[in-house]
Amino acid sequence: MLVIWHLRPATQRRFPLHKGTSRDWLRYLAWCATDGRKEYAILREISAWDDELASPVALPALTGDRWSGTYSLTNFLHGAATHRWSLSGMLGSANSRHRAARHFWRGARHRNHAPPVAAWQRDALLRNFGTTSQMTRDIAMKKHIGMPDSQLIKLYGLDNLAKPQAVANPDTRTAIELPRGLTRSPFPLPQPIARLIDPLLQPFRVGPSQAESTQLMTRIDTTPGAPHIAHGTFGVNLIGFARGELGIGEDIRQVALALEAQGIPVCILDFAPGKNISQAENSTERLLSDQPRYGINLFCLTGIETTRYVCERGLATLRGRYNIGLWPWELPDWPENCRHAYACVDEIWGISKFTTHAHRFAAPRPVLPMGLPVELGPVGPQTRRDFGLPEKAFLFNFAFDLSSSAERKNPAGLIRAFRQAFPEEPATEVGLVLKVSHAETESKQWTEIRRQARKDERIHLIERTMRRPELLALMKACDCYISLHRGEGFGRCLAEALLLNKQIIATGFSGNMDFCHEPRVALVRHTRRAVRTGEYMWSEGQSWAEPEIDHAADLLRSIRKAPRDTHQGQYDFSPAVVGARYAERLRALWSQHAATDANPEPPVHAPPQLNKP
Repeated sequence: MLVIWHLRPATQRRFPLHKGTSRDWLRYLAWCATDGRKEYAILREISAWDDELASPVALPALTGDRWSGTYSLTNFLHGAATHRWSLSGMLGSANSRHRAARHFWRGARHRNHAPPVAAWQRDALLRNFGTTSQMTRDIAMKKHIGMPDSQLIKLYGLDNLAKPQAVANPDTRTAIELPRGLTRSPFPLPQPIARLIDPLLQPFRVGPSQAESTQLMTRIDTTPGAPHIAHGTFGVNLIGFARGELGIGEDIRQVALALEAQGIPVCILDFAPGKNISQAENSTERLLSDQPRYGINLFCLTGIETTRYVCERGLATLRGRYNIGLWPWELPDWPENCRHAYACVDEIWGISKFTTHAHRFAAPRPVLPMGLPVELGPVGPQTRRDFGLPEKAFLFNFAFDLSSSAERKNPAGLIRAFRQAFPEEPATEVGLVLKVSHAETESKQWTEIRRQARKDERIHLIERTMRRPELLALMKACDCYISLHRGEGFGRCLAEALLLNKQIIATGFSGNMDFCHEPRVALVRHTRRAVRTGEYMWSEGQSWAEPEIDHAADLLRSIRKAPRDTHQGQYDFSPAVVGARYAERLRALWSQHAATDANPEPPVHAPPQLNKP
């Protein structure tokens, strides 16, 4: 439940658990028992939670109350009513209790995935109402009055309550007594009115600080258990944004190629990113599967998105499998309030030495530097003319996604460096091409960047999502790829520019330093500075690079005047080579953790000779 709370900033503001008040905790538990169970499979898998929800609640006796006197109201129904009508609406009168119970038994228990009806509860209801038919008529909606009893019972899903006769013996379960002070709300607004007011109050609600979040999230035990592979087929279930047109989506597609290059059986479980992310990439459709097929899971997601996957899909995918997190991260340290993500995996693979180091001292799991494969694939036929770019100008190019962080990608610094380097040159001689994905993601930073760019005809903004071949064609049409980033987990666009034999200018910091060591790569000097509040998520106490604009401007002029030799490739990104690294580790894991009496040795596929940098 804390993990789900951590995933949802709006929920953190609505239920400020970090303040430690009983009312907020109970309101959040009520949300988990209703809306939460609908959205998150993991909340339907906790047997102890179901037992608590199915326990009876002892409410004060009220004249005319036909429900609570028999202990037929449960924690679940109480939680549903609390969430829907507020505490006062649930407990204030016999009529409101009847209204809450009527709503519940008419079908809300099915919509909210309530635990099965307990025998004691069924017996209590039948003692009170006599028969299922009588109870059904009591809760029937006006438009359903007159329907045959059998049809009503089926409509409301009450078939499992049917019983030949009522039970004479009274229920002997011990009911839960509610704490004093929670039987009335200090502000007894009807819930419909409260729901109208709630959005108006949202801007004034403040979520937890990182320190407050950490204090809660570190309660979660991340002590590793003993990994054991119980599923008998060697291979890898890749989990991630298989159709997503963004960098981490390309990661999973390239990892699939790397595994296939080594003869490792593989399938992909697609997981949808946010609604604002285009999902038109279909190059791995042949590998998609509705269910995991193999004994090893490889999460090509961020650590936090991995927790979202587990909460939404449940634990079935993890159980009996060896779980690996191939997690990107762009800052020097993994944040303390996110360490609960380690509980989802048995091992971490760093996509670079930089990300490996970020996890190494925090993770109670093995952490290995494994890298990422990069293969260009088809490059589109588009030329400068197709993109509306000047034919003969020396063009610098940078591509970034606004669903990521503009502060981290630092296009504003790139614009300053370009203008400083070329204060007077005309658009026919030099230009800067900024390719932006998901430009509909508005922000103050991007609005200002767009305004600055449109004041200079030499800066060409391309604000649309491209298919991968077209994006590579744009990169190929330009002369030099430049990135003045403040932090990169890996730097896929830089790697692709190297494979396209482009000139490269890049900040000499973070994940790209695994391969940005060739003479043709011009590294921009930088200083380290603290990440400011609001610049990046969970960045308290961390630092990143601040590229020196003067030095970047010097390099822009230098590269344009005297381009460097671009045929000196030293780093092999190929799926075959990176896949060999993966395969060696996967086979070792299988031999170590698979049940040998049920699982054969994995097939051996001779890896190619490694070309180490």
